Amino acid sequence: MASCFVSTFSGIAEKSRLGFASFNLDAEGVLGNENGIWLFTEIRLRPVVSILKEEDRDRVMRLLEKAEKSCLIARSLQCKVVLFPAVKIEEELPVPARA
Repeated sequence: MASCFVSTFSGIAEKSRLGFASFNLDAEGVLGNENGIWLFTEIRLRPVVSILKEEDRDRVMRLLEKAEKSCLIARSLQCKVVLFPAVKIEEELPVPARA
């Protein structure tokens, strides 16, 4: 599930010409027992995207939601997929001058 989401987001971001500094994803599956059978009842995705410009924040959020809806595995699951997206602004560090 996680690798599908990462691939889907990366492809959408590339097609949309969105640059980002880093992408990190934590995924968690919640199990439940229904009639003696253990099943996933919920998948929780926690993507964190670091960007360089504040003005890209809303766009990143839209693309994360689009990736969740477009991910082949997420669409195939019979359990609920919940997205907890986060966007961080990463400061560009100045390059030190050479003496």
